[in-house]
Amino acid sequence: MRYGRAAIGLLLMVIVVIIACSPGVDKKKFDGARKTAQAVRQSLDNLDDYATFTKVFDAFANEVIALRDTASNEREQQLLRQYADLLMTYQDGLQLWEYKVESSQYSWVPEGRIYLEPKIKALALKYHLPVQAHMLELTQHTWKSIPADSLKIIWERARLQYGKLSS
Repeated sequence: MRYGRAAIGLLLMVIVVIIACSPGVDKKKFDGARKTAQAVRQSLDNLDDYATFTKVFDAFANEVIALRDTASNEREQQLLRQYADLLMTYQDGLQLWEYKVESSQYSWVPEGRIYLEPKIKALALKYHLPVQAHMLELTQHTWKSIPADSLKIIWERARLQYGKLSS
């Protein structure tokens, strides 16, 4: 028993030394992704329009894609995964925003709702967005929608992910 604890203690010390000696993150390498992620965050905070947000999102996407081949150790790979996850969340928000704009053009979609097209059903599931069923009285056709403020749920998730990157 005493030797078992000593072995565990020794193993823990070895792990700590390995982690302490492992290569870190080359911050310069991730500078472009950090700056463009910050620009996307700022665009949301400024309540920029769709076109402006799309521009900064595209710049961030290009930076993250460029990093795929340059992450050279486990810590850099982990940081790249965090940036890629953030990128996917922003992409989900951008896609929902696009459908929000499109839904506002349909007279049969109530104000404050987004028509739940098949392409965005996965987002409703992924983010647990509340779905409401509707029926067009004239045709008796049923359809579903999500609240237009569902975007806030996605942007809040992105804010949390961005906060983890910034800390």
